[in-house]
Amino acid sequence: MTSPHERIFPGSFPSAVDERWRCVYRFVECWCSRKPIRNFRDAAFDTLESVQYARAFYCDQLSVSIQRWLALVEHSAQTGVPSLRDYWMLEPLDHHFPGVDPYEYLVLLMQGESDVFWCVDANHLTEIDPPVTVLGKNNKQRPEILGNIPSVSEFSLAQLFWNNTYSVNCERWFPADLSDEESRAVTSWMTCTLRIRDAMDTIAVWENDCAAALVSNKRWEFSLFADPRTISVPSILQLRMEEHRELSRWISGGLP
Repeated sequence: MTSPHERIFPGSFPSAVDERWRCVYRFVECWCSRKPIRNFRDAAFDTLESVQYARAFYCDQLSVSIQRWLALVEHSAQTGVPSLRDYWMLEPLDHHFPGVDPYEYLVLLMQGESDVFWCVDANHLTEIDPPVTVLGKNNKQRPEILGNIPSVSEFSLAQLFWNNTYSVNCERWFPADLSDEESRAVTSWMTCTLRIRDAMDTIAVWENDCAAALVSNKRWEFSLFADPRTISVPSILQLRMEEHRELSRWISGGLP
């Protein structure tokens, strides 16, 4: 008998850049799409206008990982898969902070309120998978450093996690805020297959043969890949699943 869920991640974020991006692609293909995604991994980076612009501005020095991030957001813009919010871009920081050296940072993503920016230091543009610096506006002329992410690939995966909280292929999805004791009951049922560090938090992925969960700050987002009646689910999850179902019915007008 085959399990309804094949684990997506290998147990840790790989050290080799190609393997890191294989994790990113696998998450998109297994979690975000109802059908196989063709030609996604072999996107023609040279045809992207944003890549051509950045290459010209930065003397043709552009990281492979930045190009892969751009291919990811281009695919999202064209097909809706995966879901990515906020404003992706590829432009110098001085567009948002007049007077800042235009060659200091390259902006990859801007939060919708235009006050948080995910950037790559221009000194690291030639690195294969450079670190990402998160900058805040805070009504100052100079940006404030809010945090750092070890690599563009890790930044890309974190964005996918924030914007695709449940699998489109699951049988049942529900969120749960769990106490430490409740979390221990759940983690005895699942295995942590990945931890990555975002600027503000650590995001963990827990998986087993019939379920997966994205976890951040005690907030769990569960995807069950089999009918809950056919699998053994911890009692606390049964309770949270029923609470979510009742709340959804009430919101949709199903309850008096």
